[in-house]
Parts: sequence; C-alpha cells; structure tokens
Amino acid sequence: MLEKLKQRWGVDRHWQIVVILLVFSLAGSSILYVKGFVYEALHLSPNTSLWLKIPLFFFVYQILLLFYGTLLGQFRFFWEKEKKLFGFLIKPLQRKKRPFNRSAPCPRP
Repeated sequence: MLEKLKQRWGVDRHWQIVVILLVFSLAGSSILYVKGFVYEALHLSPNTSLWLKIPLFFFVYQILLLFYGTLLGQFRFFWEKEKKLFGFLIKPLQRKKRPFNRSAPCPRP
C-alpha cells in the first residue's frame, strides 16, 4: 500500500508518506480549534448558512495544509497539490479563448 502511495504522490521515502498523512490529520483536526477564531473574526454565528461555511473552511483547510506542510518539510508537495486544485476550481470560470485565424478577412468598421 505504501508503494502505491509513493508512486501516486511521487515521493521517494516511506517517511515522507507518514509526514504527508500527519499533515492531513493535523490540518483536519486543527479546523475544530480554528473554527472559533474564524467565527469571532468574521462575526459569524453557529447558525450561519452552510453555504457560507463550506467554502470558508475549505479555504482555511488549504492554508492549514500549507502551514503544516511547511513546518514538517513537505511544502513543495502541498504547493503542487494546491496549484492543481485551484487550477481545477478556476477552470470552469475561465472564458474559452477562440483561436486566432490569420486567413480570415479582417472585418471592416
């Protein structure tokens, strides 16, 4: 199982897998402690809409992943994952570019 994770994540050592899993668990459990501070800072109540909470804590979780990943020496791994994730999330929002056609006549005003 560790060999599959090493290959999938592109890491060389078993200890890197353990550290990466530790970062995921630390970030996930830290959300419970950070939640109170975020509620106070943004003046939210526990009755706030779930549609506001989910994107907010998703963003906070990503920051915590980078924070713990940096502390435990796996910043590069988590930074690459973040770039892929945000590229995936932003892709539907981007306008499609039409290819430039040099052979088409230029429209006259």
